[in-house]
Amino acid sequence: MITVLSKFSVKPDYKEVFKKAMLENQELVKQEEGNLEMRLFVEKNDPTSFFVYGRTINQEALNIHSKLVEERGIAGKMVDALQEQPTTWFLGENKPLPDHDSKQANPEDDEVIIFFIFDAKAGYQNKLIAQFEKHVTHTRKEQGNILFDFYTINDTHTKYVVYERWRNEDAVWKTHMSQPYSEETGSLIKEVLVGDMEQYLHLVEEVK
Repeated sequence: MITVLSKFSVKPDYKEVFKKAMLENQELVKQEEGNLEMRLFVEKNDPTSFFVYGRTINQEALNIHSKLVEERGIAGKMVDALQEQPTTWFLGENKPLPDHDSKQANPEDDEVIIFFIFDAKAGYQNKLIAQFEKHVTHTRKEQGNILFDFYTINDTHTKYVVYERWRNEDAVWKTHMSQPYSEETGSLIKEVLVGDMEQYLHLVEEVK
């Protein structure tokens, strides 16, 4: 499976144009053979900051997708809309593997979605992978958790992504953060993090 996360910074006057184009493209992508998932998100505190999260079954499917996107001319249409070149990360999967089917949001949920994209000091990758393997296993058992994934990033040993979805704010900020394994992981993050945590924490909502 190939997992990709991209970040786009859009000019304020082009927010709606960008959303419309990306959602139209997303509907076409969902019909592609080999596509598993594609979602568009916007940052709650910055309506010009967008993320696209996608998964395909293998490299061949991703190559076909890339060719189809090029044929649709999406990149050319978006040139005027972007403040800068988008950033794309190819995500490396770790145990436990992503599970996006076991639990879904309910209509009554006030969903909280988080991308925590952080830089860590060199030499800590094995320790982070081992800690998050335990952390993810425990977290997915929490009643208020919908999804929790930890990713390394290909071609680097110092950057990581955590993708989380929760049923409400209490589920993450009160229940989850008070668990012993969360405190243990939090201590490790403080030890290895480069800079302040706030710069890496992205609270987003899905654009549909």
